[in-house]
Order: sequence, then C-alpha cells, then structure tokens
Amino acid sequence: ANNRPDSLDFNSNTQYNNTTTYLTGLSIEMIPRPDSASYLVKIRWDDYDIVDDARWTGKIALKGTERVNLTRGHDITLAQNRTPAQRLRDSESGYFAAPTKLTCEAGSVFSQEPQSTLTLTEKSRFVLDSGAVYQLGDSALILVQGASTFTISKGADFTGGIASEIVVDSLSTLYVYDTAKLRREAHIIV
Repeated sequence: ANNRPDSLDFNSNTQYNNTTTYLTGLSIEMIPRPDSASYLVKIRWDDYDIVDDARWTGKIALKGTERVNLTRGHDITLAQNRTPAQRLRDSESGYFAAPTKLTCEAGSVFSQEPQSTLTLTEKSRFVLDSGAVYQLGDSALILVQGASTFTISKGADFTGGIASEIVVDSLSTLYVYDTAKLRREAHIIV
C-alpha cells in the first residue's frame, strides 16, 4: 500500500451499492460560451422540481433532508425495469430485474403539486417510511394499479389536498399504518 496523501488505494474486492438510485437536488448544467471553446458550468444542490413526465424503474431511495416536487400537471410512473440488472431471472417479476421500489426515508419530503399524477404499475412499490412526509396537492392523483403497493408506515406524515384522490385497482394494495389526513372532497377509491 502506498501511504502518500496524493494516492488512492483501490481494492477490487470491495462491494459497492451501485444498484440504488438516490434522488438528490444535484443538477449540473453545461452551457456553451460564445467563444465555442469553453463552457459555463452551473451546479445546484436544490433542484428538486420534476418538470417533465417521467418513467422511473429500479431501486430508488429519497434520503432524509432530500425532496421531490412533482410539478403541476406532470406525471411520474413507477414501472418494471426491463434492462437486465441481476444475473438470475427475478421470481416475482419474471425479468432480470426486481420490481421497482421507491422508498422515502425519514426526513425526506415527496410532494405533488395540483393536477399531478403518481402512477404505480407492474408490481411497483412505494414506501413512505416513519418520519417521511408526503404532500398530495389539490386535485392531485395517486394511481396504484397492476398488483402494486403503496405503503404509509407508522409515524409517516401523509396529507391529501382538496379533491385529491388515491385510486387502488383490484389487484393492488394500499397499506395505511398511521393517520392519513385528507381534506374535503378527497377520495380513496378501491
């Protein structure tokens, strides 16, 4: 081993977790400068807004102190990953990848602005851990379908806005282990 402070020891036997996607507010933007020979680099640590429709797959975690803000009128769909992510075929999904799972850990905040939609499909799972916050905006929708599950753990803070809806199809499951606060004209449809 080399003990020089400017060196890096690398052990090829070290196991790293490269199977989880961690949601953060980090964004890096590279903007070409007028001279065509250089770039302006903008780095932000607070870029939490989802401003386009998105399809997310795999194992996803929203760590404490991080946020996701699904903006007005946009959709996030959690669906089955079809890209091989493991050596053996998954017994539950039938693919070479496990069903998608998004976990909001203690201290994190997941919010949906009005008229936005979170859709769980193809056996996807959404877990709101104890100490995590979910804010469902007015007229926003959570759609749980295709044998998926949405879980609100004990100690989680779930609030639904006016006329918001949670729709759970006949093959899917909604677990509520604590109080979910819904405002007037909000619905849970099973």
